[in-house]
Amino acid sequence: MAWLLALVGIVSAGALLLARSAASEAPVDSDAVWRQRAEVLGLRLGAIGLGNEPLLLHEADGIQLTLRPDSPLGWGPEDAVRVEVRLPRGTSAGLEFGPHVLDTEGGVPTGDADFDAAVLVFGDEPIVNGALDQAARAALAPLVGEGLRWSDDRVSLALRPPDLEPAALRAQISALRALVARVRDRLADLPASLAGAARTDIAPVRLRCARHLGERWPQDFETLLPWLLRDETPELRLFAAQRAGRDGAHVLAELARDVAVPSPLRRRALNAVSERYPELVEGVAAPLLEDNALDSDAASALAAAGLHDHAPTLAARLLTHASAERVEALARFQHACVEGALLPLLRQDRLRAAVVTALGLRGGRNSVEPLMDLAAERSTPRELRAAAQAAVARIQSSLGGAEAGRLAVLPEQALEGALALAGEVGSLALAQGGELSAPSPSPSAPARVVAGRDEG
Repeated sequence: MAWLLALVGIVSAGALLLARSAASEAPVDSDAVWRQRAEVLGLRLGAIGLGNEPLLLHEADGIQLTLRPDSPLGWGPEDAVRVEVRLPRGTSAGLEFGPHVLDTEGGVPTGDADFDAAVLVFGDEPIVNGALDQAARAALAPLVGEGLRWSDDRVSLALRPPDLEPAALRAQISALRALVARVRDRLADLPASLAGAARTDIAPVRLRCARHLGERWPQDFETLLPWLLRDETPELRLFAAQRAGRDGAHVLAELARDVAVPSPLRRRALNAVSERYPELVEGVAAPLLEDNALDSDAASALAAAGLHDHAPTLAARLLTHASAERVEALARFQHACVEGALLPLLRQDRLRAAVVTALGLRGGRNSVEPLMDLAAERSTPRELRAAAQAAVARIQSSLGGAEAGRLAVLPEQALEGALALAGEVGSLALAQGGELSAPSPSPSAPARVVAGRDEG
């Protein structure tokens, strides 16, 4: 009897093992899995695919979601899910998003430094900047970090098993749907989207959007101009003022005078006034002659406008604020004070080259001897010696020719620009190498120097 009970036990155990084995080999009911997920996610079941592409379709607000396994081999409830959004062709206008890879070239910056460091965006610049306002960028960056792929008309996000807790999964799907809807809506009226971003986004993005609007949709930009002229960002005000015609003139003047504005922007504003509104130059530039950051630019603007009576102000500043830039600016003035202000600066090594060039433009008889001395010094660099010789030549030319006793420069073919005093026996001449020599006097003809040789 005992052996009979043992046999029954063995048979029962075998039957149980066979049953468990059969159960384990039974195919998973994928329809049931996806119906269960639909219920967990609170999604309305649209259709369930067959074969190797099981999917769940759900549509809301014109956005169709597709849920499918992240791997074609994954069928169980714990497998990763890929949420995919398909847009009508052209809706996304060729946008592509992905994680930022440091060695990847290309991509379109939005102007948002934090976002651009995390996300690489491809597409047409106005479309990128119009589609991705602050809200879209805030939604996009974390989703890209979680595996979002956006390529033209297809957007997908892989949800890994740790993310399958219903509340978290619903939140991610909701964020994905909101992002797609926002980008879609902004692209529906791109000029309006750019204009809105130009008013309210962070400063670098506002500037980029304003530029795109001005380039592609000038009529919409004209409507935006009054707003931009009052923007708190100096660069954006400058951008608008340069395109606002006469309405922007006072903004340019204010920017040039405002010491709180960065010097490069002030300089650009002053140059714009000088180029476009010469009648305003004196009122804007004259006070800036006392401004350490812009005095040289102000002097150039005044000289270009023919306001040469302001030269003494800059000349006086050279006594305490000498620089090559100020020397060059002073040389633009046609005023008697210029030569006298420049000559003492020949003794300063750091300014000598600029002063020599300036004296060639504005120097007179008083400049000749100092320049000749400089050219004759053995320690004078070759380039500076040549510049001094050229400056003397220019002065001599401006004085009206080489009469007896006046300075003359022989042709380069004869003496490489060497100097001589014309028509005076025994006068000093500057031969090759910069050394002074005294030609031998001749009673029959005035001394002259030709190619470094004395002839009498």
